[in-house]
Amino acid sequence: KDVSKDVNNCGQCGKKCTPSAGGTAYCKDDTCGETICPTGFGDCNGDPDDGCEVDLRTDKDNCNSCGNLCLAANGTASCNNRVCQIASCNKGYADCKNGYADGCEVNTNTDTANCGGCTKACNIDNGTPKCDTGVCAVNSCSQTFRDCNSDAKDGCETNIATSTKNCGGCRRSRSRRDRKSDV
Repeated sequence: KDVSKDVNNCGQCGKKCTPSAGGTAYCKDDTCGETICPTGFGDCNGDPDDGCEVDLRTDKDNCNSCGNLCLAANGTASCNNRVCQIASCNKGYADCKNGYADGCEVNTNTDTANCGGCTKACNIDNGTPKCDTGVCAVNSCSQTFRDCNSDAKDGCETNIATSTKNCGGCRRSRSRRDRKSDV
């Protein structure tokens, strides 16, 4: 952040430019100043030649006051009616909590509770899920269960301890001799 024109850190961290009632503060070359501007506008550069050049209601670099930047983690911010908001999220991220403060806080490519989008949770029968590039997948199977058909929708569907088609492992049939000895 450029402290030479930031009204919240004018010339140094923590030095705030505070205007009198009805005034608009600005910071120019590390020095605080103030002008009188119509409501919703500000003289953010301190240049009398261009007057109150900034619309504080919509300018994301001067939202509600000069130097108040709207920034969104993993996304793009905007200023609407003097309030910083999230305009859009970067690919693979989402604003699942619907709040500006934490930005686009969820990586929808890896988050099993929000895989591919907000509230799209991954659930794997007889196992644990993973989110792989926004698609639910099997991370691991419980005990003697396996994902023999490689379809995360039905999870770890095969119990290799009891299956005759997948005896001891996927696609391993029990031999005739083994089946006769079970009788």
